[in-house]
Amino acid sequence: IKVKKGWESAVAAALGATVDGVALGDMPAAILALKHLRSEDLGQTRMLVADAPLDASAWPQLPPGAIWAHELVTVPAQFRGAIQRTLKLVAVVHSLDEAQALVTQHPDVTAVTADGDRVAVHLAEGGSGNNSSVIEITAAIESAALEEAEISRSLTGLAQSTKTAQERVSSARTAVDVSLAKLHESDAEMSAVAERLG
Repeated sequence: IKVKKGWESAVAAALGATVDGVALGDMPAAILALKHLRSEDLGQTRMLVADAPLDASAWPQLPPGAIWAHELVTVPAQFRGAIQRTLKLVAVVHSLDEAQALVTQHPDVTAVTADGDRVAVHLAEGGSGNNSSVIEITAAIESAALEEAEISRSLTGLAQSTKTAQERVSSARTAVDVSLAKLHESDAEMSAVAERLG
């Protein structure tokens, strides 16, 4: 799952426990996995099932600044229907005030803020806390990798600049040494001439 940059917390809140689940090829594989979890007492999971049909029902027109959560998510084509259905009537907004206004105007819509708060006519969920989701952690890792690549490019450029500067310093030292040698030679010749004249 890839999420549009800046909306990771909102989409993670909208997906809920599904964000930490797995994606499977088809319904029979999902049912088999659930039976295995139950028979082996391995706990619970949520799974996105491939090839779910897209929801064809009419959704309300959102006010400016709001966007449907599923539009912020990129998944392989076979999971598009599953994501759309998981995020059915979930809109993303910037603030709690926008969320309140949206659900008041459209009671069937759930609003999720950029900070990850969820608001619907029947529930309000959120607050503070730093429990990062898989989506947020993945986005942070990708961002760090991009930053590392940029720093690496900068360091490579600096290393080349340092090498060039060191070569110039070395050339300048050689030129100074040659000039000093010529100066000493000239001083010696002048001393010899002064002695003969003198």
